[in-house]
Amino acid sequence: MFKPSGQRTKNPLVLLFVAVAGALLNMLIYHFLRNRLGVPLFLDTALTMTVTFYGGVFWGALTGGLTNLIQQSLPFHGWPPYLYALCNIAVALGTALFIRWFPRELGIDGAEKPLPKSLWLQDLMGRAIVLVLLSFALCLAISILGGLCAVIIDSFNPSLLPDSTSPELNFRPALIRRNLSAVIVEIGSRIPVNLLDRLISSFAGYGLAALLAWGERKTGKPITADKEKEFSS
Repeated sequence: MFKPSGQRTKNPLVLLFVAVAGALLNMLIYHFLRNRLGVPLFLDTALTMTVTFYGGVFWGALTGGLTNLIQQSLPFHGWPPYLYALCNIAVALGTALFIRWFPRELGIDGAEKPLPKSLWLQDLMGRAIVLVLLSFALCLAISILGGLCAVIIDSFNPSLLPDSTSPELNFRPALIRRNLSAVIVEIGSRIPVNLLDRLISSFAGYGLAALLAWGERKTGKPITADKEKEFSS
């Protein structure tokens, strides 16, 4: 399994705390930006990506799943909307896949051999390009998955009204007027939103993870699972 922060496994209790904190921050950012500032984006996966970059796919997926479990429970509108947790979990899976494909560009542990100063800009551009590619891939994947979830939820509970502040509603009328199928409408209305949403989330998530790793190196490595075994022996 890919370990984004070096060869040693981090303390699971630390990662559990980071995952829960990430889920709560996902939800707070989501509600603050949409309900207080009126920003027409989802922006509820940036911390899912942060935890995936920092702790790995399991903890990132846990962060994503907890985000939607909490979000859909307050208030509770029935069980079908919990399907959207699959989208947040898929963000962690997609991010982990890109980390495996591009370990140099998306590494945050500082364990790689330092580059000469002449290659600093090239390295920075390489990271930016990979993050843009990641955002495009997640945009397509999450738009499709989110659209399918919306159609399934509607089939289970047609009387459930969509969130009036949901950003994809800005693009649905134009697609509905063309008499397109419900699947195409739901997927197509999400793509314009997710283009910007995933771009912001990818750079913000990577930046926060890199900041966490930098702070960890500055203050000293936290107690790892390996160290705990030494102390308990």
